[in-house]
Amino acid sequence: MKNNSVYEGDAHRYQMLQHSPDAIALHDGEVLLYVNDAGVRVIGAERPEQIVGQPIIRFIHPDHHETLKQRMQQVRKMKKGLDLFVYKMIRLDGSLFDAETSSIEVPHESGQTLIQSIIRDISKRIKYEAELLEDAERYQRLITFLPEPIVITDNDVIIYANLSAIKLVKGRDVQDMIGMNIFCFFHPNHREEPLLISGRMMQTNEPTPYAERTLIDLTGERIDIEVSSIRLDHYMGRPVILSVLRDLTERKMAEEMIVKSEKLSVIGQLAAGVAHEIRNPLTSLRGFTQLLQKDLGSRYPYLEIMLSELDRINQIVNEFMTLAKPHLVHFETVGLKGIIGSVITLLETQAILNNVTILSRCGDSVPLVRCDSNQLKQVFVNVIKNAIEAMPGGGQVDIDISVRPNGDPLISIQDYGLGIPEDVVRRLGEPFFTTKAHGTGLGLMICHRIIEAHQGTMGISSESGYGTTVEISLPAADDDRNPR
Repeated sequence: MKNNSVYEGDAHRYQMLQHSPDAIALHDGEVLLYVNDAGVRVIGAERPEQIVGQPIIRFIHPDHHETLKQRMQQVRKMKKGLDLFVYKMIRLDGSLFDAETSSIEVPHESGQTLIQSIIRDISKRIKYEAELLEDAERYQRLITFLPEPIVITDNDVIIYANLSAIKLVKGRDVQDMIGMNIFCFFHPNHREEPLLISGRMMQTNEPTPYAERTLIDLTGERIDIEVSSIRLDHYMGRPVILSVLRDLTERKMAEEMIVKSEKLSVIGQLAAGVAHEIRNPLTSLRGFTQLLQKDLGSRYPYLEIMLSELDRINQIVNEFMTLAKPHLVHFETVGLKGIIGSVITLLETQAILNNVTILSRCGDSVPLVRCDSNQLKQVFVNVIKNAIEAMPGGGQVDIDISVRPNGDPLISIQDYGLGIPEDVVRRLGEPFFTTKAHGTGLGLMICHRIIEAHQGTMGISSESGYGTTVEISLPAADDDRNPR
């Protein structure tokens, strides 16, 4: 072997090094004394003589010169091999490559102690890892902004959650989810089956079919979702489970609206038939009452009251018909104080019988509204009557007419009864849903429909033990939203 005179005559001892697939060099820490065939190829030489005898620092990028000196000192002091280190090295043609090296002291029969370094060209590996990292980052950026909530779990612990998932559970940032067990977000009734599925997921490559579940977000609210999961074999070097969550809130609401529409259709048909049957005897009663009033009116003045009440029944029948189909209504510009006053007069007797006091307050400069007075009276009669009935032991009903910041009139009707549970409040106004033993659930539904027809809003808030408040807002008479 002609690599270096130090090794002339000892070549047979280095045959294993010479034919090693790894590049191997022997040096004294400063000068290269021996390099095998693989080392010659790594450095880009044709013969060993081109590089043997050269300072090893020549083949190291200047950024790593100081590191090289320190590591050579360490290997002399430690008397054992150094951990792998990646240098930026220079070939004979000046091109750069990444080399993973390890070094150890080895004795020589001449009495010298040399350093043996193994060099592996890892440029392709680093490039491949960089491409993988770039792909992983691109993939992560992609799923981060997907509209579908996505979480990745390792042994049921969340290690990744995209923005949609954080938003779904009402989190502020990713730290609100990372490190938590995913089943902490599942409703207790919906944890057992997903736990079993999670165990089976690691045994198959098939995604699970979407299944409905209930989550509990960070505020304690329930969320209806459907979830599908699949195993990923290599995510950050380990097998994990990726789960896609779909918020079913809007779909559930749409389904509920369809059910309500079906109910309304049935109610409409029923209303048309009932109203028709009521009108026939009502017409006869009013006709005969008019005849009696003509002949006996002077002797029986209460016949005038009977006619008035029959007319009111007829108006209520007409309102009931709105469930079947809309009809022409008469809109006029009026003040809410007068409408509320007439309703209080109508219900005052019932309030006295129930030991209830009705107090009404009207603020200054409350604007007029364009409305059908009879329809609004029907709304206020229903709401105030409910307030009276909510206090069977007596109490007080407060009616405040004020102005909202946007200039719209606001009517607040408050009782001090037992209140209504939150889950019941959400359902008030649904057809046939009622808290009364003999109620139909149609009263509040009709009220909502009338207020919506007037381009207004109606809200109900309640707290158990503190009563219930109904707030009705209507557009001012000069508002563009006013019905025509």
